[in-house]
Amino acid sequence: MELDADVYSAIAHFDTVMQQLDVRYALVGSVARYLYGEPRSYCGDIDFVADLNVSHLEPLCQILDTKANQILPSPLDMLCEWFSEEVLESTRDRCMC
Repeated sequence: MELDADVYSAIAHFDTVMQQLDVRYALVGSVARYLYGEPRSYCGDIDFVADLNVSHLEPLCQILDTKANQILPSPLDMLCEWFSEEVLESTRDRCMC
């Protein structure tokens, strides 16, 4: 797997935005594994986990020049299930951080 310049550019852009918001984040997934020397197949996406909260929404929208409803998942979005309290608690219980 080789990462092209667009991947590095996207990571740098995300880093810049998170620094502007003073938000901690981690690069995870296949790109993180590649950069840390454990390559696996690349799925064409870049995965991050960020310590965002509601107070970050307005500044994030301003930085990205978008509306909040374009960032937050819609009720029809399959990702909504990941925001349920049950899933979050289950994830926290398994976290080794």
